[in-house]
Amino acid sequence: MKVLSLTEPFATLIKEEKKLVETRSWKLPINNMKENNYQEYICGEYSVGRYAWILENVELLDKPILAKGHLGVWNYE
Repeated sequence: MKVLSLTEPFATLIKEEKKLVETRSWKLPINNMKENNYQEYICGEYSVGRYAWILENVELLDKPILAKGHLGVWNYE
């Protein structure tokens, strides 16, 4: 399963469906975030060189996966 590493408080905000966009430095386009969804805008870093990932169909795990390292997308067996 592919997983996306998250830190708090963002993991909880995503779990509670209060945050639907995650910002990273990996290239994915962002479009009028500040005007269309201000709450999402203030929860992310939208500086030059950052991109927004729109989160859809998020699957919650029974237990969080504790992992050390950098934020990223990785495989969990």
